[in-house]
Amino acid sequence: LDMVGCTASAGGILQNTEISGWYDNVYVESGYSNVIIRDNWLHDANGEHNVYAGNSCNTSPGFQLIDNILSNSGQGGNNLHLNGRFPGAYIARNIIYNSYTSNMALQMGVSGSTIENNVMWGSWEWPILWYNYYQNTNPSIHAYSQNNNLVRFNTIFYNGTAPNGAIDCTWDVIGARDFSGGSGSLSNPGPPYASFDLGHQIYDSNVIATACIN
Repeated sequence: LDMVGCTASAGGILQNTEISGWYDNVYVESGYSNVIIRDNWLHDANGEHNVYAGNSCNTSPGFQLIDNILSNSGQGGNNLHLNGRFPGAYIARNIIYNSYTSNMALQMGVSGSTIENNVMWGSWEWPILWYNYYQNTNPSIHAYSQNNNLVRFNTIFYNGTAPNGAIDCTWDVIGARDFSGGSGSLSNPGPPYASFDLGHQIYDSNVIATACIN
């Protein structure tokens, strides 16, 4: 599934579907609001992500990912990757497991959102990652505050294990990385943006367990 374009428009619903084997099994970019992805099995991406939703030229309110199974991301990818301005996203009741990086990467501008009642296990890096950056080849791609999110009632098991069995125990359960000042990449140094807010999140009644040995 591939929805691309910068013209702001209402999104659609993807439901009751199995998708596997594509570079990104679901790819939504730049122009859509109120996208709902529910009751699907999205697995074994052949490139990066099982679900990628990006928006550098518009704001995408109303994104929902509910009651899905996301498993076995592609190498270098996440099971879920939100990359852009996503106010009020709702991510709930998903089973998410086996990722070569993070099971859930929230990048550039996820704010005022709710992440609840998900079960996650089997990620090489952080199970949940908040991440800001700047790309000097496209001025519309830069950091926004990612704050005032509610993360509650989730069960997260971290064992540092990638789908191919490789193990790395150097990561935390929840990560926050701010490269908006240009420190993240020699190829994208960026201007010295002020640091944006990656905090002021509420974590409530989550069950977190770790068991990583290498």
